[in-house]
Amino acid sequence: DALSKAHNIDLNLPLAADLEKRTPLFYAASCGHIQLVQFLCKEKHCDPSLTMVIEDSSSVYRGMSPLSIAARHDHLPVVQYLCEEQDCDSHLAQVAGNNKNWTPLHHAASRGAYEVARYLIEVQQCDPNATAESPNSRDSGKPYLQTALYLASENSCTAVARYLLTQSDGKDLLSQSQYESPLLAASSNDNDELVALFTEHMQEKF
Repeated sequence: DALSKAHNIDLNLPLAADLEKRTPLFYAASCGHIQLVQFLCKEKHCDPSLTMVIEDSSSVYRGMSPLSIAARHDHLPVVQYLCEEQDCDSHLAQVAGNNKNWTPLHHAASRGAYEVARYLIEVQQCDPNATAESPNSRDSGKPYLQTALYLASENSCTAVARYLLTQSDGKDLLSQSQYESPLLAASSNDNDELVALFTEHMQEKF
């Protein structure tokens, strides 16, 4: 705090020494440092809605917000604070980066952040069926879509996938749909538990 005052540092700007050009708030959120997140928002008036503007298109952080990075790293207290005290939009999708159109729920599912995924769906009423364009769409020209269930399955996040299956409509399990298939992802990862679960679900629902 004294350093920022003495040198008139704008804390909404990226840290000069950080190769990823993360802001102090983004870095605090990614580490789950709730006290620092609260201080930066309340006392230093950092803007929690700012997304990472990074020239390197390959950077995983490009286009992400403090909320999405906190969800990705399973920092529930930070996610709760940003949503409830800072009014961050938990439904907002990324507009840039490799994970374009991902919501915080997509990020949570992709890394097995079970409690965050539950909070986003049950408290913030996030849509478990929300889709994002797959990178495969850009390569093939076909409109493949990814759900949170697919991302959890792709990364073998079994507990999150089980939970999402109870919350979603499961339409992305159909192999002839426009979706990336969670069943195929689970099969590719030799996740027999999820393969059996999805197969049973399809037999019951479809």
